[in-house]
Amino acid sequence: MNFIKCFVIYVAIICSQINILAYVPVQVDLFKESVKSRTEVTNCANCDFRGTQELAGVDAHGTHMPGVTLQPCTPTKENEKLSNMICIPSQASNLTGTNIAHSNCFSSCLDEAILVEANLTGTDLTNSSVQRANLKDAKVAGIITENASFCDSVMPDGSICSEGSAWTGQGVTIQCNCDTSKSEKSKKSQSKSKKTK
Repeated sequence: MNFIKCFVIYVAIICSQINILAYVPVQVDLFKESVKSRTEVTNCANCDFRGTQELAGVDAHGTHMPGVTLQPCTPTKENEKLSNMICIPSQASNLTGTNIAHSNCFSSCLDEAILVEANLTGTDLTNSSVQRANLKDAKVAGIITENASFCDSVMPDGSICSEGSAWTGQGVTIQCNCDTSKSEKSKKSQSKSKKTK
């Protein structure tokens, strides 16, 4: 029976490697069951949990999930055809109170995720995008954020991580790393269009 359970979890994780741009509740349930009853590290590399609401309060510490996607979902023709998928446009992933301490979230996307009171202690977010997320009252001691972007995110103390700055607290310094090149290009194109009118 344990072999079957492991096989089902493995298949669900492999299926989540496909870029489906939404989440499948069955996969979320399998992930939750895996971290609840695990005897080894749960592997959820490249899992696509865009816009999920079911991970709030889950204890998934020490999970291996590089490339996990927790940004809002975008409806596509492909996922609209699949009745087992949930995609509510612009719905942020809710990880309120979730424990992903000491997890490997290398190169992940947590844009706009709700991480209020989440435990991110020692989590590896190297090369990740955590823009416009809400980390109010989150635990971030020992977090690894090399080359990560926290632009416009609400930080644990309630301040906003903005262009050219960094947030310091809980023994760490998190660089905001806002991409100014895009905003500068946008400003230039707007000023050019105003001049031509």
